[in-house]
Amino acid sequence: ETKFKSLLGYMESGDNYKSKNSIGALGRYQFMPATLNSLKNKYNLAPWYDAEYFLKSPLLQETYASALIKDNLKFIDDNNLKTFNGRLVTGSKRFKTITAPLNVYGMLAAMHLAGPKNLVKFLTTGYNPDDGNTSLSDYAALFSSKLTGLENITPLILAFIPALLLYYL
Repeated sequence: ETKFKSLLGYMESGDNYKSKNSIGALGRYQFMPATLNSLKNKYNLAPWYDAEYFLKSPLLQETYASALIKDNLKFIDDNNLKTFNGRLVTGSKRFKTITAPLNVYGMLAAMHLAGPKNLVKFLTTGYNPDDGNTSLSDYAALFSSKLTGLENITPLILAFIPALLLYYL
């Protein structure tokens, strides 16, 4: 989670906890107020009160970011989205030159940018929304290429098990 949050914070705000964009997204991770309210209620988090209060509290921002990651990981599991791991994704706007096998980090980043339902649409229909600068596929490709974990190694290990069994039996 730490490497993911580090890259997300950098991409969203340049790691600026006091950042606020023109449409009202707040803090290091550029949360919309509606998302903050939803997370607060769902996980009984400490109140964020208002933009000024939220922007002054890195700890509060980190708490909300961790809650969102937890929520989005649950969504990935509940909707069996890990079956899309390994599918090649290519950026389409800001990171057109990046192609990578999709992984959970790419999915988390795509959901942060465009929401869980839009990730499902992307995976099932190719729908690729953007915020004017960065597309869902840009985040999916960038984060999948920069952050890798055991989910990419597991298929390789499983592929070798039959050969190992034949050799040793």
